[in-house]
Amino acid sequence: MPAICSLLKLRDAVESARRIPEVQPIIVVLFHVFDFLEIDKKRGKLTYPEFVELLSWLTSQKDIHIASINQTTKTINNLSARRFIDYKKFYIKPHSLCPPFLVSKFYNIPTGIYSSQSATHNMKPKNMKIMPVVFVSIFYLATLLLSTAIAFFGGFIIFPRSEIVTSISKYGGPALLVLLSIYALHDSVLGYFGATVITLLLGACIGVWISFLTQKTRLFKVKAGKKVYLA
Repeated sequence: MPAICSLLKLRDAVESARRIPEVQPIIVVLFHVFDFLEIDKKRGKLTYPEFVELLSWLTSQKDIHIASINQTTKTINNLSARRFIDYKKFYIKPHSLCPPFLVSKFYNIPTGIYSSQSATHNMKPKNMKIMPVVFVSIFYLATLLLSTAIAFFGGFIIFPRSEIVTSISKYGGPALLVLLSIYALHDSVLGYFGATVITLLLGACIGVWISFLTQKTRLFKVKAGKKVYLA
């Protein structure tokens, strides 16, 4: 059973479980000691009294059964590898590259529920499959063009003033892009954040090189004695 819900998302998961057509909805909650502010003020997300209040709320809900992993495996049907594969295929792959603000627009996905195939079968994308692909493609294309434009005009301002920055930008950018791409794909799953960072960096590399080549061409023309008008 995959850990799919944090303490802060638990109430939303319960509400989602009440809405989906699942006979035995499962919410697998994961939390660590450093999630508590009393333990770690930097990484903590809630206080111990808030945790106690959350537990009190859970025990007051008559339709919620709190159980250990061992108890769950004995009482819940269909906890096979097939269920996990179906869950991963439906919840992770279709929208892993989709920006968070578009997920709810195209996918009717319950929050923090380890659903079975019978439940996911009735939760298809709200629109045609082509629609998420189109909007996600537009998002990444716009991100690429924006980062390219910013790097291009930034190069025009910075490159004439510093050869060191020019060299670092030309060769450091592509090297960083390769390293980040390897890291983002090390587990063969590319998520939204990794894809966005790679797209931004790719656009920056394209913009930097176009800016560099453009300025190099103009400089060559000037040295060749040609009359050049620079706006």
